[in-house]
Amino acid sequence: MSLLAAIRRAAPTALALEAPRQQVRWSYGELHQRVRQLAGGLRELGVGKGDVVASDLPNVCENLLLQLAVAHLGAAFASAKDEKSLLAAVGEVRCAVVQSPEASWMWGLAKKTPRAVRLDIDV
Repeated sequence: MSLLAAIRRAAPTALALEAPRQQVRWSYGELHQRVRQLAGGLRELGVGKGDVVASDLPNVCENLLLQLAVAHLGAAFASAKDEKSLLAAVGEVRCAVVQSPEASWMWGLAKKTPRAVRLDIDV
């Protein structure tokens, strides 16, 4: 059982995440539900244990959700300043989650990966 799942069971209504700029207040129960939903979507894309998921998301709630969902699946999360640094650190990337393809070096990498996802979020 993950730490998140254990806390959710012990205190499902306790505050897990507060991000005033994004107007977010999630309990552990809500956070766990969102993580499971995102993990299910990533699983449908074929992401699983041992895969590397890369992202260019900034430090926002969705980034935390993505990291927790990736961990839930047994995959690894990676982020770096550019494609060369990322690939040097992790080797092959199996899935790329990109916030803004037009402005991101990550989109070039995403087009080369087996799976690419664009998240439309307001930050």
